[in-house]
Amino acid sequence: LQARLAEVDPHVARVYDFERMAGGTECFFTMELLSGRSIAEVVASGDWVGTTRLLAQVAHALDYIHRHGVVHLDLKPSNVMVTGEPDARVKVLDFGIAGMKHTKGLFGTLTYIAPEVVHGLMPDHRADLYALGVMAFELLTGRTPYADAKTRAEILRRKSSRPIVFPPGIGGVPPWLRALIEQLCSIAPEGRPVDAIEVARLLERGGGTGARSTDTVTTTSTVTTSKFVGRTRELDAAIAHVRARLERRSVDAKPCLLVTGPRGIELDLLDGV
Repeated sequence: LQARLAEVDPHVARVYDFERMAGGTECFFTMELLSGRSIAEVVASGDWVGTTRLLAQVAHALDYIHRHGVVHLDLKPSNVMVTGEPDARVKVLDFGIAGMKHTKGLFGTLTYIAPEVVHGLMPDHRADLYALGVMAFELLTGRTPYADAKTRAEILRRKSSRPIVFPPGIGGVPPWLRALIEQLCSIAPEGRPVDAIEVARLLERGGGTGARSTDTVTTTSTVTTSKFVGRTRELDAAIAHVRARLERRSVDAKPCLLVTGPRGIELDLLDGV
């Protein structure tokens, strides 16, 4: 799963091999060697601008995996590494329970699991948005939302009954960011933002008032992994070309297929020679 996701996106750790252990049901994988620190170790106290820049990258990673039908379900600071300081790049790790998105039950890390998971409901991508909000709260305040809870049961009860409120006056965090975190942490999934890309854009634009981030790597990833929408004739031609190449039909299998045309107009497909 993680190997498939990491093929393109720069904010998901790349996996090289995945295999089942001989004689058992456990699996192992090898992944790229990353040099960096967890996002919690990197963010500076009071630096809400730098923190939101990193959180925007996390949101882009979530957008990527959600568009591929995957929910992480265990997003937390220890599963987000920052590499390449000072040109910080986020890498989202550990998709160990992502395959459980169609399973009812209590799983994940207690602090970050969404209220609907507590109730045994089927989680979707909005469970990751909740975890992102809790992580943002923790990074900006230095504590988790329910840090004063005495027991596990109390944390679970509060998740379902007490909305998370971001404390005012913490490190100069602006009102728009406090409001966004509270929205991400909404008890009801429908109270949260629609999707991760909306969150990423809000973080990049400072709640809609600032200049948009020019993160070339993230932007390129988002563009190159978007779905091919519309243009049925062209898509059919592309599929026919691929099938001919795979089946090695000498008459129909051209050496390559060129896609041409300025952005925003209907594309033309030209057989290579």
